[in-house]
Amino acid sequence: MPSIAPDSPPAARRSVRARLNYLGPSEGAPYIYYRVPPPGQAYTNMQDDPREVEITDLREDPSRLSLAGDGIAFLKHGSAFAEFDDEARLHSAYFPEVEQLACALLGVERAVTIDYAIRRRDHGPARPDGMPVAGNARRPIARVHGDFTPRSAPALVRRHMGAQADELLAGRYRILNFWRPIRGPLTDAPLALCHPGSVAAAHLAPIRQILEQHDNEIFGLRHDPAHRWLYLSAMHAEEAVVFSSYDSARPCHAAVVAHSAFEDPTRPADFVSRESFEQRVLAFG
Repeated sequence: MPSIAPDSPPAARRSVRARLNYLGPSEGAPYIYYRVPPPGQAYTNMQDDPREVEITDLREDPSRLSLAGDGIAFLKHGSAFAEFDDEARLHSAYFPEVEQLACALLGVERAVTIDYAIRRRDHGPARPDGMPVAGNARRPIARVHGDFTPRSAPALVRRHMGAQADELLAGRYRILNFWRPIRGPLTDAPLALCHPGSVAAAHLAPIRQILEQHDNEIFGLRHDPAHRWLYLSAMHAEEAVVFSSYDSARPCHAAVVAHSAFEDPTRPADFVSRESFEQRVLAFG
């Protein structure tokens, strides 16, 4: 996949002002249940901290970002695959395609798909706190978060790689998120990404996710006015964004790209409801 080239010479970048839900205060360490909690236990002890922020649209010059330098890259997606609701075809055809791309982008020889999600507005039953339950059919998440932490990333390697995990954990490993519209132009609940160069370690807070089979941990993001938010407006199905979700060789604030869906105030009245696909890939080397 080549980088997206601008349709015209770079101009002054457009931006929108929109609300993002940062992580607010909590009593004790933040947590979320993705199963029915014990009697008397709330589903979550977290509160949102909604903030209006400026989100820069990179449509005029998306190629200025790179995965190596920024942890984010917008790409032309040349895949003809369209059978996203066919799980067997996903595993046999699409996952290997993206794994090969991950190897090419990172210059490594091994990549493994660890998770995927099809996000639509009406996907997945909602819990009492309004968040969707776990599963591959999910709703867009309008809460700023990073996908992995130093606790959850190695645990994920152990779950997926079994007896090879110790050897693989001794070397460098990375997790990438490949995100694309299923159909476009996507103007409903687009994805905002926080440039990791604007994030300090103190801004990240671990959130415990309590699942059916095991616990997981993600990062929430505390608000700071220095955060630089980016998005690509009206993405089409042939466009994709790849961003870093973890890198064992770099500090988390520089390698975990926080992101969130948001309501674009410039969305047209005849918008197409959000349909997107994301695939998380674990790469070694």
